[in-house]
Amino acid sequence: MLGAYYCKAGDSQSIFDNLNISRSVDYRTHLNSYNIINMSLNSLPENGNTYENYINLIKDTLRDDLMEAYPAFREKSFRKISDMLTATNDEFILNP
Repeated sequence: MLGAYYCKAGDSQSIFDNLNISRSVDYRTHLNSYNIINMSLNSLPENGNTYENYINLIKDTLRDDLMEAYPAFREKSFRKISDMLTATNDEFILNP
């Protein structure tokens, strides 16, 4: 539900207009205003057999998704994912 409220990829106003949150002063300020990073550990492939493998898989997937969403990043080199997120000049929310 949080992802649907914050995610700017869609318009979820009709879902929330009749709920208590719509009476909040900041309701429209935050509604559909952020990029959401959805992460489900249930869908990780079984080929990661160590903690490091899983973390690297998550990083690689996030990096690939950012490259797809921000094609100009393909021409740049980033040391850390946090540098990539900062370079977007957008705000992100993690929806675990």
